Amino acid sequence: MKKAVFRVDASSEIGGGHVGRCLALGAALSAIGWSVVFASRPGTATAAPLLVESGLQIIDLDCAVEPFAEAEKIITSLGERPHLLVVDHYGLGAEYENAFRRVAGLVAAIDDVPGERPHLVDILIDGTPGRQGHDWSPHVPKAALILAGTRYALVRASVVDMRQEALSRLRRNEVRKVTIFFGMADKQKATLTAMLATRAAFPQAQMDVIAGAAVRHLAEIKTVAGAVGASVSVSPSDYLDRLVASDLAFGAGGVAAIERACLGVPSIAIETAMNQKQVIEALEISGALINAGPIKQMNEERMVPILKEAAQELNRISKCAAATIDGLGARRAAQVLSQYVEKAV
Repeated sequence: MKKAVFRVDASSEIGGGHVGRCLALGAALSAIGWSVVFASRPGTATAAPLLVESGLQIIDLDCAVEPFAEAEKIITSLGERPHLLVVDHYGLGAEYENAFRRVAGLVAAIDDVPGERPHLVDILIDGTPGRQGHDWSPHVPKAALILAGTRYALVRASVVDMRQEALSRLRRNEVRKVTIFFGMADKQKATLTAMLATRAAFPQAQMDVIAGAAVRHLAEIKTVAGAVGASVSVSPSDYLDRLVASDLAFGAGGVAAIERACLGVPSIAIETAMNQKQVIEALEISGALINAGPIKQMNEERMVPILKEAAQELNRISKCAAATIDGLGARRAAQVLSQYVEKAV
């Protein structure tokens, strides 16, 4: 049985998006017979409950924050050399990937910011909408395999499983329920302004606010929610059911925006981190969401007309979103990786 190790972290600082897309690819590899293991720094499981819920083995990297120490911890914990080690981490680049070559057959990276750091890998995966292979060519070895664009957008299996149900829902241009979710950490406190703007735009709408497990300003969120009549849940297990049941979603870019598009949920996206810019703009071009710009421009007065505009386009946005992200990216990537490993053995 082929084995893959995912080196990924989650925290209040970096959120849980990296874990989400690694789980997507890991599930796709498991479905074709691979054994999948995660290797993460302490605190990751707390910040990203989905990792624990997956039931996968987690190697706790309670060693020195140093590439060769981590590599040694991984191989000691496994007791064998994995066929593939996948790195998804903005803080880890060529130095770590070089160290991991000592303990793995092949090394891959999942990244979405070309040029931010060099990579010493055999495979590079970037499912960002609009991304092309040549965007990464100067930043990886010449022989590296590059999987880029929406064909390789890594969407979790649980999202894909709900896609048909979500797309069968008849959508009218009427906002009765709004779901607000700005990631596992929401460091920019976007949720607070989103609640105020949503209530001003839709006085009668139900507002379902989701707070991530790593959010540090939960008390503030609950205070504002009480003032505007919104319900608040922390990392609820039925998040996807709530999302599918909403008429409009309000959230960040990145992994969450791709998941909303896969489900055909009309959404307004706020850029809360620089790496989300490409995702949001590409999805906007395809009609898959309403781009409300960067977080620094977000305020109640500006957001109300954007929300009202979106309410007139729900059906169109839903169709465009579903057509843009088909949910098969992780499956495609897993098949390519498996074939690549077979040839390399």
